[in-house]
Amino acid sequence: LLASASADKTVKVWDLSTGKCALTFTHHTDKVQAVQWNPVETSVLLSGSFDKSIAVFDANAPGTAAVKLSLPADVESCIWNPHAPQQVLASTEDGTVTCYDVRNVSAGPLFSFAAHPRKPCSSISISPVVRGLMATCSPDKTVKIWDLEAEGGPACVGERQMQAGSLFDVKFDVNEPFMLATGGDQGELAVWDLSSEANIAKVFKARAEGVAEAEAVAPPAAPVEAETAAASAPKSAKKSKSKKAGKN
Repeated sequence: LLASASADKTVKVWDLSTGKCALTFTHHTDKVQAVQWNPVETSVLLSGSFDKSIAVFDANAPGTAAVKLSLPADVESCIWNPHAPQQVLASTEDGTVTCYDVRNVSAGPLFSFAAHPRKPCSSISISPVVRGLMATCSPDKTVKIWDLEAEGGPACVGERQMQAGSLFDVKFDVNEPFMLATGGDQGELAVWDLSSEANIAKVFKARAEGVAEAEAVAPPAAPVEAETAAASAPKSAKKSKSKKAGKN
């Protein structure tokens, strides 16, 4: 299954085996900027819209109302926290990043801070390897690095002008803990190796080493018959891709 978001205000789920749309969701009232599957509950989706909200909903229960959370401005990007999959994070046009725990939305956001105060925060990414390591980017041409587990709340531990123009997307490498890439309006991809930054490496080195040590002592996985694995894998576990809706 693949999920898509569109300027037509909808989220669609597609059956790639047939190439046909299987489900259409209409819970947003303006352009939908982003959509992402939950990494654990693989039928659950998160979407973000220019209607100043994010929504959590289950593709296996299309008749159930989405849980909608209000935000201070139009949503530019939204993601699940890979280390705490009950948490959703969204960045907005006013440069703010906000985090909710979907198990207790009535308590309000876990945190909200101005990541890029004078410009939109166009994209956010959390390292799938290093806990608490988040990157943001903006049309202000910078990438900023944040420690989500800093005492007192998220703290900026580094930033860089990436020389790629106004930035629209940022993403951590899934294998290299300190490698990220970003792209902007100059049509170029810029790569930043955070391990070369002493201040950043100092904050996150122990967490990265902890992951490596845990992997080193973990017992090897038991072999699984290919036919059994294929039969038991849920269709909704396949990753989705979304295209950002234009704001024109």
